[in-house]
Amino acid sequence: MRRNMSEPAVKWRKKRTKLEMDSGSSASSSASSTPSMQKKRSVPKGSNWAPLVTGNHEDFENMASELKDYINSGQNDIDHIDYIMQKTFPLRRSLVNTGPPIQTILEEYPALKIVEVCPKEMTRLTCVDAMKIFKTNLTKIPENVMNIIKNKKKKTERSDAIINRLDCVIADLDEITPKSVFVHKLIASCLMLPHLFDEDDGSFIKEISTDENLMELVKCGPRTPFIIAIKPFDSKNRIFYIAVEGNIILNNKDILEAVFLLMSTYWIFYIEYPIKARHTYQFLQHFALQLSFGETPAKKVITIAQKVSI
Repeated sequence: MRRNMSEPAVKWRKKRTKLEMDSGSSASSSASSTPSMQKKRSVPKGSNWAPLVTGNHEDFENMASELKDYINSGQNDIDHIDYIMQKTFPLRRSLVNTGPPIQTILEEYPALKIVEVCPKEMTRLTCVDAMKIFKTNLTKIPENVMNIIKNKKKKTERSDAIINRLDCVIADLDEITPKSVFVHKLIASCLMLPHLFDEDDGSFIKEISTDENLMELVKCGPRTPFIIAIKPFDSKNRIFYIAVEGNIILNNKDILEAVFLLMSTYWIFYIEYPIKARHTYQFLQHFALQLSFGETPAKKVITIAQKVSI
């Protein structure tokens, strides 16, 4: 389909290579190449790129403003939203790369709070069907993750508690089927991912039994994105919230999609992985999302990936 001549023109720039990013050699790079920007929002190399825009920036700004009004008025035609998000992608990446608070970005682009929009934004950003790849790879790990955790010499009370609770949940199922057992093992393996690397699970996922203290946890939790899981083993009442910078921005009832949305939040908003769980996020990036952009994950991450057969 030919572009409507009334729409602004876009020139797509390929993702910068590791050499370009290290040297900052691209004269036409966006604000993301500056040292201050790299320090503000430093995530896996290759995610801080933006297409070059030709034409009148005001045209893009008008489209973004109209989409904001459209969404804030309660309208939610995903096809229409995605069409405008595609057109305004260069403008949005330029904004993200200046390192504003997440809330500022969301005020300008409230579509990023829509669950269905995030996978499409990740596809624009990575040029692959990231969600499909992520789900395919992460569904391979439950059994092996459980075995590794059970056989670890250095165990934690948290991981032991999850395993014991999993056994009780499966025993109490009204109907024990391979699918129901797999789903619960998948949830348990995701909850315990940081324990594979002896890392802080609070920088990845926090579990609570009710939403009574939800906002307190959101406000007091990490500033970087993390998941809040409420009743994860309760098929009827479980929900997973994605929180960042003291705000809840997304929620989902599916653990795989919740973890994918968590990773998407880091990439879409250009946020550095937390030190306390960097191996967990490297594992998800390199072996679940299969995105490297020239980087090599830590040896410990590679070893664990081989053990869980990804």
